[in-house]
Amino acid sequence: MNARSRLRGPLVALAIACAGLCGCSLAGGRPGAGRPRLVLLVSLDGARPDGIAQADTPYIDDLAASGAAADDARTAYPFSTLPSHIAMLTGLSFRQHQVLLNGYGDPMPPMPGASVFDVCDEHGLTSLMLAGKKKLSMIRPLSEGPNTSRVVPLHGIGEALREATESGPPRFIFVHSASPDLEGHAEGWMSPGYIAAIHRCDGMVGELVAWVRESGLWDSTLIIITADHGGSGTTHNGEHPEDIQIPWIVSGGLGAGAELPERVMIYDTAPTVLRMLGLPIPEGLDGRPIEGLRTHPDVGR
Repeated sequence: MNARSRLRGPLVALAIACAGLCGCSLAGGRPGAGRPRLVLLVSLDGARPDGIAQADTPYIDDLAASGAAADDARTAYPFSTLPSHIAMLTGLSFRQHQVLLNGYGDPMPPMPGASVFDVCDEHGLTSLMLAGKKKLSMIRPLSEGPNTSRVVPLHGIGEALREATESGPPRFIFVHSASPDLEGHAEGWMSPGYIAAIHRCDGMVGELVAWVRESGLWDSTLIIITADHGGSGTTHNGEHPEDIQIPWIVSGGLGAGAELPERVMIYDTAPTVLRMLGLPIPEGLDGRPIEGLRTHPDVGR
């Protein structure tokens, strides 16, 4: 992370220590016994780690400072939005999912395996998807109700989240922003427009964090900030390391003090989410749940 992160880390630690001395909590108090866990997965389409480091991203920096960021996180072939999100949300690599499609059609083809959403459905856990691209509806068909799935532009995500959770928070929330990818294709990765898009995404992350805290869920929440792929020039075909490297940041009450392995693969995300929700992990996945994430002793499944 950049110099702001290095400066902010000690300040966050000092604030937490002061909160402990005065008997209060920055997160608004300890969760009650058996408080259900929430996993908030945020995918910033096309965001490179060095793009986040260069952009003005105070909210993402704070999350990394209070949690952990993987030193080497990577996406997988074919390095494009829909197949990469299928890997992210199923735990399957291309070897198993075999999806090359990266567009939208009506109808979309069936999923090649169970997603996190499917496992949540099977075990009665509610979920929410707010996506910036309609093609992600292959993973979770668009719908309203207790398991809402919508296409929402970046500027509308905060309002859509609050509207969709008026009756109570779901257990799994997936939020996707298309903005960095769109600017990367239009102006180039690391261009001024691309860096500005990451800054706008950071504002959205701030809205999500504010909602988690206002809802009293911080201590029982795991936040993951990641991406489907990076990019170089105006594309992301896997020919350059910058196409493959992605951010993978954990934070929230359940991400504090995390110790991440040296390398994280995009398909490790789904089994990690399922483990943190206390759900069974399907057999035969290419991904493995990330060790080193801690659960609060008062937080139940």
